[in-house]
Amino acid sequence: MPEFGRRRVEIRNGCRALSFEELSVWQVFHILDAEGAFYLPAGDLSLAFVSLAKLRALHHRHLAEDVATDVLSFPGNPNWSFAGEIVVAPAVAHRRCRHYGTSFPEELSLYLVHGYLHLCGLDDLRPGDAEKMRRAEEDCLQRLRKRGALPEFLWRGK
Repeated sequence: MPEFGRRRVEIRNGCRALSFEELSVWQVFHILDAEGAFYLPAGDLSLAFVSLAKLRALHHRHLAEDVATDVLSFPGNPNWSFAGEIVVAPAVAHRRCRHYGTSFPEELSLYLVHGYLHLCGLDDLRPGDAEKMRRAEEDCLQRLRKRGALPEFLWRGK
């Protein structure tokens, strides 16, 4: 499990169609933590790439919403040295990148950043909060682009 500072990042890939170098994903969180623009609670971080069906089931079970989504964040407990978990459905990124005209790596990196920002305490439910979230997402993505740190995610699915 990659570690930076005192934080370990556990990365699980439950999508056969998705491939990436684990170190490049770890680097996303290392850079965001090191740059200090947003503060993730103390403790380890967990990241899971899952199927759309799995993410929808989690969304229904934990938020009582039976709709598909792209990313969920589950806050951890710093007393247990756990910052939280980010769960992402890469299939959504693959579909949306064509719709938005972005690359697959860029779209999927946005979901990582979005989940990270939720764990840092940002929300996007109200219009004003959503605007702050969009600005924070772009700030984080710019930091990653500047350092050439967007992971090279590959999708070999439909």
